Amino acid sequence: MNKKTISILFCVLLILTILIGCTAKNPTLSLTFNDAGDVCTYKGPDKFQYGTFTLNLVQGKNPAGTIGYAIVTLAEGKTVDDLKAWNSTDTPPFATVLTYGGPYSQDSNFDFDLSKMADYVQGKPLYLACFSQAKGGEIKAVGNFGPIDIKQ
Repeated sequence: MNKKTISILFCVLLILTILIGCTAKNPTLSLTFNDAGDVCTYKGPDKFQYGTFTLNLVQGKNPAGTIGYAIVTLAEGKTVDDLKAWNSTDTPPFATVLTYGGPYSQDSNFDFDLSKMADYVQGKPLYLACFSQAKGGEIKAVGNFGPIDIKQ
C-alpha cells in the first residue's frame, strides 16, 4: 500500500472511532424488587466512566406497597458491609446521600449526571440502597450494593 492509501485508512478509522465514542450508551443500574417487596437485587456495572447514568427501579408484582432508593458515598474505611449492618432507614453518620427517591408504586427510570454531584463524589465509589414499604407498614431497607467505582 502506498502512503496515501494508508493515510486515508487511518483517517477513516479515526472517524469511526470518534463516532463510536459519541454514540456510546450511558450505563444502566437496575434495582429489582421481588414480588413481596422485601428483597432487592442489583444488576449493572461495578464501574463506569464519570458522566451520566440511568437508574431503573423495577417493582415486580408488589402493588400493595411502594419502593425507594438512595445513592450514597461512604466515609473512608467504610464498606457495603457497614451499610448492610446499619439497622435504621435514617442516613448513617458515615454516609453522604447524593440523591434519593420514593415512594414509588410503579417501575421508574431516572437519569443522573455525576458532574452535578462532583463535590460529593470526588473519586469515591457509589453505593445503592433499596427501601420498601407495605401499605400501612414501616419503611424497611431491603438491599445494599456497591462499591461501584467511577473512572475519571
